[in-house]
Amino acid sequence: MLSQSDEGIRRHKFLEVPQLVWGLNNQKIAFVRACLTTRMLNRTPLMPSLSASLFYKEINRLQSISFDKVFKFERFNTLCEGFVQLARYSDLKNRTGVYDLRKGSGRKWTVERDLEQLKQSIINGLIDMHEVIRMVGKNPFLWHDHWPVKDYARVFECLMLVDDISKEADKVVSKIRQIGSVEKWPTMLLLCLL
Repeated sequence: MLSQSDEGIRRHKFLEVPQLVWGLNNQKIAFVRACLTTRMLNRTPLMPSLSASLFYKEINRLQSISFDKVFKFERFNTLCEGFVQLARYSDLKNRTGVYDLRKGSGRKWTVERDLEQLKQSIINGLIDMHEVIRMVGKNPFLWHDHWPVKDYARVFECLMLVDDISKEADKVVSKIRQIGSVEKWPTMLLLCLL
């Protein structure tokens, strides 16, 4: 498996990342898990969409926002070169080559069974014939327990906010620094939201 190496990312085999949900921090964690799972499969993740709303239980109410409207797509690929690379759907050659890999769920499903199922799919060659793998299930990507913290950190370091969002975040940080003391933070956060 590729997870211990920086070589061999296949740019013609893909993993579809479904729309990421919940808050931005959880979406970032899900994205990193997807990247590391994709890396293990020696594939390239397709650029996901994020959720601009928090109604994650009501799929029809989710507002989708493209990954590259929040994070710098090209910058991500530059910073993570050789470790993981994102692709666009326009990079696909044959969209009909999708294989749905159903991930387990339920009370008896464990982290170990999750990894074992994926390893068996690789060993049996079920997924390698297809251009695109779509992992479906409640938690489609491998758990944090499967990856070293340094691998998580490496992908997180490649995520750069687009300039507009970064400028707004800088304004909030500046206001926090102006107020200074921790006791004043609730008041300051309220002011930042106004």
